[in-house]
Amino acid sequence: MQCKVHEVKVSANYTCDQFDMKSEIQNERNCLTCLRYEGPTCAHPQKAAEGMLCSSWAPDTAA
Repeated sequence: MQCKVHEVKVSANYTCDQFDMKSEIQNERNCLTCLRYEGPTCAHPQKAAEGMLCSSWAPDTAA
């Protein structure tokens, strides 16, 4: 097995510990946590409300 990022061999006993962590995306995906909420790129500005889910949701913070 090979770490494709650092090109070193890895195994159950040897792992590559030189990696960057990414923040977890918020689990509460709705209009109030969407970057587009009440903005010009909101897909449904007349319907957007707390609890609404849509495929245009974007996290309000970036890692």
